[in-house]
Amino acid sequence: EETPLKRFSVWYQGVHGYVSIVVSVFGIISNIMNIMVLTQKCMITPTNYLLTALAIADMSTMASYLPYATYFYCIAVPDWRYNHPYGWIAYLIFNTNFIITCHTIAMWLTVALAVFRYIVVCHHTLGPRLCNLRRAKVTIVAVFFMTLVFCIPNYVMYRPTGLKTGGFWFEENTFVTPFHKVFNFWLFG
Repeated sequence: EETPLKRFSVWYQGVHGYVSIVVSVFGIISNIMNIMVLTQKCMITPTNYLLTALAIADMSTMASYLPYATYFYCIAVPDWRYNHPYGWIAYLIFNTNFIITCHTIAMWLTVALAVFRYIVVCHHTLGPRLCNLRRAKVTIVAVFFMTLVFCIPNYVMYRPTGLKTGGFWFEENTFVTPFHKVFNFWLFG
């Protein structure tokens, strides 16, 4: 049934790529400026370390989405019937995993930043001891590696597959079970 929401979705798909390109370029430039400011010698603090790592994660998300949006929304269509080349489907799978990874890193860095700020503001005597540069660096590394570990179920979900029409799309790997899908859903939910 043709609903107003479905009509809007079809219309928006036509402009999504161009909007995404503008937002991504603006975000990349803004995050580069944030990184340049936050890494000045006089700006080195535990909070700014976390903010810099957050800016890098956000910038990486946008930089990875830029070619995806350009190809799948401005040049092609994100549909299996389009006969995409193998390289773009491999990139689609990589990009999906990379964006999930970067977004998860950014989310947990934001949580870490909130914890650091809470300790500094609400526990004045503990703040300088617990929220120092070394702990900020350890937190960033821990968030990065733990995110990589927890994203493994996502990394192995899909693979590129050839179509009878000559193009490529993706499908679940043969070892993916219903339990794997449910586990993955709840892990990221």
